[in-house]
Amino acid sequence: MQLVDLEKQAVSLKEQLGASEEKRKDVEKEQEDLLVLLDEVTSKRRKDKARLREAGLEVSDDEIEEDDEDEE
Repeated sequence: MQLVDLEKQAVSLKEQLGASEEKRKDVEKEQEDLLVLLDEVTSKRRKDKARLREAGLEVSDDEIEEDDEDEE
């Protein structure tokens, strides 16, 4: 009887492990997607600032410093 209980517990733990692994993979994919989005937004922001400068418009010093820090 004890062996059967241990086998059932092992099956249950394997199922839990599988579910946890699936959640971890989903979270990793979501994080990767967010990093890609952040990179795209950052790139667009830099291009927009460059266009503003080319058009003769001012970009605040704070924003320029942020660009310089990002490039380091």
